[in-house]
Amino acid sequence: MSTSTLFDKLREEFQIPSDAALARELEVAPPDVSKSRKTNEISDRMILRVHEYLGWPVSEIRLELAKTAPHQ
Repeated sequence: MSTSTLFDKLREEFQIPSDAALARELEVAPPDVSKSRKTNEISDRMILRVHEYLGWPVSEIRLELAKTAPHQ
């Protein structure tokens, strides 16, 4: 799952109309959401906020995000 897909899923599941509204819900700055979408990288703080919002285990979020991460 890409970062964009994760954010899209959050927006759809919780009927959040925009990335700016998503940022408010996650209590992060809107540029942080935008940057994560563009780079497909997500900070530990953002993962924790998603965990707190969704209730998903952090390990599950990391596992899903790793499925589409480029191999190094």
